[in-house]
Amino acid sequence: MEHVSGQGLRLVTKPAAPGETGESVVDLASPNGLPNYINAQFPHDLVRRVVVQNADGQVLRDATVSSRGEVSTSVNASAATFALGQHIQVPPPGVSIDHAIRPVAPVTAPPQDKADAVVTVASDREGTPNIWGHNADRGETGFDCSNFVSYVYHHALGYQMNGNSNAIEDTVGVTVPEWDMRKGDLLIFDNGRHVGIYLGNDQMIQCGGGLGKVGVLPLGPDTEWGKHLSAVRRMF
Repeated sequence: MEHVSGQGLRLVTKPAAPGETGESVVDLASPNGLPNYINAQFPHDLVRRVVVQNADGQVLRDATVSSRGEVSTSVNASAATFALGQHIQVPPPGVSIDHAIRPVAPVTAPPQDKADAVVTVASDREGTPNIWGHNADRGETGFDCSNFVSYVYHHALGYQMNGNSNAIEDTVGVTVPEWDMRKGDLLIFDNGRHVGIYLGNDQMIQCGGGLGKVGVLPLGPDTEWGKHLSAVRRMF
């Protein structure tokens, strides 16, 4: 897809080849496919309408999408800050507990066990292809960045959260200072353009980020992603 015009957006696309994956492949049938792509590619634009066309000018989809700042007024994650000695509520802001599954670490598990569970579930999906809108929880074959973190916290901790990248940035977790970053924390880049999970030792795991799949990237202060880190959210 490419950006064609400025009032709203008109995007021109071509059908993905069989088996094609990567950071330009958008599943228009998935509920979060187009909104997540728009939020990631145009994080600072106010987008209300998107028209998707093929190369012949045929309209494939004419959609209204949520503009930035309109996801939720009930929880403001950026205002939910952490103080030393404070305990994170369970579940954290923007999250509910799915009692229908058995997570790796239950609600009563100590923080270290929860951190290990998050890393284990995330690492097990390493190599899964990046497809905008996909989430293996729906039986799909890939992830985008926000659906990946949603899947990981779901299976590791039993958390349910919105898989829309705008909603995650606006509503999920408790903001902590970067110097207090811990294994299992949710990472927000460029005000929601990208999300990942901190592994410890200046590394993160995420989907996309130039890899075209779920993989590990460096996160030191002098790295490219380290320079774009905009928020750290504690999840347990």
